[in-house]
Amino acid sequence: MRTIAILFTLWFSAVASADVLRWGGMVDPPQAPEGFVVFEIDTEADVAMLTALPWGLPPTELKHNTQFWTGVISGQQLSVQGTGEAGADFQAEMIKIGPVGPVAATLTWLPPLRSVEGVRAYAGTLDVPGMELDITIRLADVDDATQAEIDIPLQMLDALPLRLTAQSADAFTFMLNGPMPATLVLKESDEGLTGSFSQGPVHMDVSLKPAAVEAGPQRPQLPQPPFPYTQHEILVEHTDGHALAGTLTVPHGSGPFPAAVLISGSGAQDRDESLLGHKPFLVLADHLSRNGIAVMRYDDRGVGGSKRGTSDLGDDTSADYATDALLMAKHIADRNDIDAKRIGLIGHSEGGLIGPIAAVSDPDAVAFLVLLSGPGVPGREILIAQVQALLLAAGESPESVAKVTAAQQKVIAAVMADAPKEELVEHMRGLIQAQLAMADQQSDGEVDEDIVKMGLAQMDSPWMRWFMKTDPADYLAKVTCPVLALNGTLDLQVPVDQNLPVIERILRETGGDVTTHRLKGLNHLFQPATKGTVDEYPRIETTFDPAAMAMISAWVLEKVGAQP
Repeated sequence: MRTIAILFTLWFSAVASADVLRWGGMVDPPQAPEGFVVFEIDTEADVAMLTALPWGLPPTELKHNTQFWTGVISGQQLSVQGTGEAGADFQAEMIKIGPVGPVAATLTWLPPLRSVEGVRAYAGTLDVPGMELDITIRLADVDDATQAEIDIPLQMLDALPLRLTAQSADAFTFMLNGPMPATLVLKESDEGLTGSFSQGPVHMDVSLKPAAVEAGPQRPQLPQPPFPYTQHEILVEHTDGHALAGTLTVPHGSGPFPAAVLISGSGAQDRDESLLGHKPFLVLADHLSRNGIAVMRYDDRGVGGSKRGTSDLGDDTSADYATDALLMAKHIADRNDIDAKRIGLIGHSEGGLIGPIAAVSDPDAVAFLVLLSGPGVPGREILIAQVQALLLAAGESPESVAKVTAAQQKVIAAVMADAPKEELVEHMRGLIQAQLAMADQQSDGEVDEDIVKMGLAQMDSPWMRWFMKTDPADYLAKVTCPVLALNGTLDLQVPVDQNLPVIERILRETGGDVTTHRLKGLNHLFQPATKGTVDEYPRIETTFDPAAMAMISAWVLEKVGAQP
């Protein structure tokens, strides 16, 4: 479920591994502002990633097509042509991003600094409203020049190159180019890195201590071969013009087998629901298929191998995504190794709303539902409870939280009432001012208009409007198949007391077959947690609590049986 965070938005992604070649540099097209571009080639998978945040381009996958690397995002064609190799610059003969370009550029080789001899690593935290951001910065001298990269696990950022804009004997100025550019001014000494971080109206001190050069977070639950199941790559065309790619895991042995389609939470997710170094759906699919249940997991529209149609990200609603889940369920129903009468849906977070919508739309296609942290009340109520819970758990004062909550309620009320844009903008400014005050940042009554625009884009999208106005009860009351609903007691994004009892009550009132469990000590991702705050997610090694997964597989097999 999406959290509401107007400030401290870093929209980056970078992956450093032995199989990834990476270059970066400034590109200055004639019809757009200059921007820092990162281009990566995964030599093993033969795909590339292009990131150009100043022009609104998040990390986007490109496919190799004869002389070009090409891709599409939100209907915009992307192209890169050029040559490069490890240890040398990438000579981009042409970079074109929709209306931006074509433009030529020389991109500098950016080796993964973890493997560079003499690399220095520094780690610490940035204190932002509601959480602490763990950050690690690595510095290394490469070809007589200083290079730097940063990790911010909570922002799903690993080894992002920092652009050096100024340097003295022991001080550096780095830029993080994005929708809201950030500046780091740092001084290096034996005690570490000290200096400042600035992003829009936010300014804070930075103090990082020397740290070991880590290989990355440990994820002991990631599946390892041999696998007692077969993996099939699937690509299905949707009548709306997009295509969905995914992986079907089918247990070894004689079928046909029961099956589950996994539905991810909000935002653009891949088939593994990858976030913060974790792959919850990969781990869950492995568990289920090892226990006799076939699993279909797929990339969301426009992510990974899936192709987006004519709609833009943010225009699609949960009702639209329900058609995707049904499409995948019906596709695998045609297979001889899958029992068409024993296919169910397992949805996490927003997926726990999408599942009931799909089940009501076509009851014959859905044999069971598993709702993992699914919503039981309208989104507008969840957003308020979510912000309160997250901020209080992070140690913010009740008075500050009350002010932020009151400001957020005004924004939500304006959206719900379809208020004029001027009114919505004014309430958004009030929310941002309340957030700045909580962060001890002085805005002098003025708020950066870029932050206001980002806030409006988040709160005023078709997806958000639909989410806030829709009551899950309208769908839950019509569900006819068995339902298992699980919620962790430390889930602060979809709070258990607000949602789980409502789901159970509605289904029981309509005579439904429902089983619910409050899982003590688990957070929104079903990890064993201490506080349940978002900043804990990447720090926890466990991806998905084994007892919770065992509960899911046992319930599914109880309801539909291991064999027909």
